[in-house]
Amino acid sequence: MVWCTDGYKISKGAGADVFRWDSRRREHSFVLGLDVAVFHPEIYAIKVCVMGNTERGYTGKSICVLSDSQATIKALNIFQMKSKLVWDCHHLLMRLAECNRTQLMWVLGHKGNGQKQQSCNQLARQGSSHPPTGPEPALGISSKVVIGPV
Repeated sequence: MVWCTDGYKISKGAGADVFRWDSRRREHSFVLGLDVAVFHPEIYAIKVCVMGNTERGYTGKSICVLSDSQATIKALNIFQMKSKLVWDCHHLLMRLAECNRTQLMWVLGHKGNGQKQQSCNQLARQGSSHPPTGPEPALGISSKVVIGPV
């Protein structure tokens, strides 16, 4: 199974999407609000993708998760994690990998490198264009947001 994950931030807000390549369908799409960094939708999309595969109880499967965010993949590969969101995602990836052949791979995104990647990018943009339905912030905020002007 090959999954494409993508996060996107525009002036109206942020969104995240999980897209299954072989069935050509969107699995999850999220509106994440205004107060999130670009990094957060990317990591959240991977977390949701991995959670979905874990909850389905897959064993012995080959699961590949694609992301166009090098920062996200690097954050999941460091020894010391400062973000609970990154920690949760890392823990879920390790749990999924206990029973499956699991890969997290970087793909060049936003450069027209394939119809499916472009579809995932478009779906993430659609998600970010809708107003959030719950309280904000939808995800934790970084210290840089907190330190900003009052």
